[in-house]
Amino acid sequence: MGNNYNNKNVLIFGYEKSGKAALLLMKKVGANIFIYDDKLKVKIQDCKKSNVKENCTAQILFLDFLDKDATFIYDINDLHKYNIHICIISPGVSLNNPAIKQIKKNKIKIVSELEIGAEFCKGKIFAITGTNGKTTSVHLLASVFETAHLPTFLCGNVGTPISEIALQTTSESLIVCEVSSFQLETTKNFKPYATAILNLQPDHLNRHNTIEIYTGIKNRINKFFKSKKIFNVDDKLTAKISEEFNTAINCSISQKTNGCYISQNSIYYQSEKIMPTDNIKLIGKKNLENILCVIALAKQIGIEDKHIQTAVENFKPLPHRLEFAGEINGVKYINDSKSTNILSTLMALDSIGEDVILLLGGSDKGLDFSPIFSNHKVKTTICYGEVVKKIEYVAKKTNLIVAKNFNDACDIAFKVAKKNDVVLLSPACASFDEFSSYEERGKRFKENIKKFSLTSKI
Repeated sequence: MGNNYNNKNVLIFGYEKSGKAALLLMKKVGANIFIYDDKLKVKIQDCKKSNVKENCTAQILFLDFLDKDATFIYDINDLHKYNIHICIISPGVSLNNPAIKQIKKNKIKIVSELEIGAEFCKGKIFAITGTNGKTTSVHLLASVFETAHLPTFLCGNVGTPISEIALQTTSESLIVCEVSSFQLETTKNFKPYATAILNLQPDHLNRHNTIEIYTGIKNRINKFFKSKKIFNVDDKLTAKISEEFNTAINCSISQKTNGCYISQNSIYYQSEKIMPTDNIKLIGKKNLENILCVIALAKQIGIEDKHIQTAVENFKPLPHRLEFAGEINGVKYINDSKSTNILSTLMALDSIGEDVILLLGGSDKGLDFSPIFSNHKVKTTICYGEVVKKIEYVAKKTNLIVAKNFNDACDIAFKVAKKNDVVLLSPACASFDEFSSYEERGKRFKENIKKFSLTSKI
């Protein structure tokens, strides 16, 4: 593979996990590295105001705290001084960021960290996207490959940037990559071996504005015409996209398809029986849809059925995804903190059934909560966070309790839940009004359950 970055001036926009991985990759391939991060810029300003460090300039701070082989650009208006050839943008940076306009004004090419990392990967990339189920699906696919004793890398939105593992790959490597809409937004030349779109529902509309824009961004995963394209056609929007491709491989739990499908409690791929469904530990029909897509991906390189069955049957739910968090006095507690949109919460409710005490709320992503109350009968909903008024508006005729905050919502749930009820944390919202992540929110839920169990009368 040729190196088009040696001695080129590369700007990395956003110095979080993806930005740091991109920096290390560019450093190894000989690029001249520049960093811009408006959050870091604020920290530098705070340092200057408080006189924490003598001669506290942006350059000195950057050299001390980050990397001596990179230059921190303090003022984005100074871009013309540096002859930047390309800008690698981190997924957390919105294209509406004012600094992006300045980068475009300087006619600098903007590419995603995903695209740059993939460019340096050898082997086959298996890319999975969708609104829900991505993380579980990539972990499951990686487990299938590992069960077959194949050299496997798990990366992308799942936590390890693709740039971090790119130079470690060989022609024999299988790279399983979770891909988000934020990553795809600035991706033009991503060339995976095989792709899957699991499902599509309104999400991140505070960034992408409309479901049409969001869907179009997700479909960028399929721009490479040679890739093998897999779709869950039980999802209406995903099924519609599959019609664009003559070579689409479709999966369904409700009908026979040219890909994976279910018949008489067994999973088939193109009329070949793969495995029974009896011993699958992942619950809910949406998880079953995702499993079919994973198996279809595995079949693109001929993974043996015995390896697929072993991996699928041994796979357990990941933390914060319909995770059983305990039982107290006949009340079950389920931690589904990863549910950060409406479809994910609907999936959880489909899986749990009735007699649910639902904890719903968090930071606002511009979503409509009415499907939760029109599609399901929830015994009690306890809402909290920034979205309380939006939830109250659509849940007027339901049993709704408004909590002061997340901890208060948990306390109320502990008090109102009766024997045989299920207390389900499935917020349908991001966590950023009170927490740094859905993981922190889920951990708090489990901590609160533990405290309650110590004070509860058995």
